[in-house]
Amino acid sequence: MQFDGLFKDVEQENAAELNKYLSAELGHQLVLLDTLDDYLNKSNSGVSTNNSLQITILNLMAQNLLLLNNSYLLFTQGYLRSAAVLLRTVSEQLILGMFFCENPEKEEEYKSTPHQDFFRNNRIEKMLKQIDDNGKIFKIENFSKFKFWNKHIFQNLFEEMSHFSHVDLEVINSLMLDPTTGKFHKTPWVHEDKVLLRIFLRKIMVCTIFSILVLDKFFEPEQSADQIDAIKVATGYINGSLNVAPTGFSTS
Repeated sequence: MQFDGLFKDVEQENAAELNKYLSAELGHQLVLLDTLDDYLNKSNSGVSTNNSLQITILNLMAQNLLLLNNSYLLFTQGYLRSAAVLLRTVSEQLILGMFFCENPEKEEEYKSTPHQDFFRNNRIEKMLKQIDDNGKIFKIENFSKFKFWNKHIFQNLFEEMSHFSHVDLEVINSLMLDPTTGKFHKTPWVHEDKVLLRIFLRKIMVCTIFSILVLDKFFEPEQSADQIDAIKVATGYINGSLNVAPTGFSTS
């Protein structure tokens, strides 16, 4: 039995339409996903089975690779809300990954404490503020395009993508109704707002770059010149306010 989705033909048409004006960005995102996959493989080779923190960071970013790949596919097929919901989880795992890198004892607390109690004692909206103020691995001065991690990851990714996770009728209407004609779309579709689509794809790219960054700063895997170039080129397609400085990456 072949398990094709209900809207297979529409999904293929959407992907072809999107590729007409976002082909460069789509191509760079695929390169970034390949780069994240390679970073995971290289990081995994140095993981100790007795090092809980290493395993946790690796698993969080490995999950991000799967979610980012699916978010990218859903985006190209016209499922904007579904793609955004996945990015919300990706951004949460980025926050936890960075928080645990800076505070290894919190990873132990996370595993030994009921989640509700952990997040009551460690508010997710405050985790990156602590890194902004006291971070060493992700010391903000080492990333020249940033002023606050909290703004770029918690506010611009986690909070924004949370709007898609909840039943927000304003968001749902904006995704189901063509803003120009008012036409109702039952099937997935390529939104008429090309600026919106370009911004959304850049958020997928930003999440991918940040996932690479966590692995880079925590495991320091060996990089190839092609990977360094891929990160630099991709950041050229991202709005300057979201741009992660390539100089923040290891160069070993």
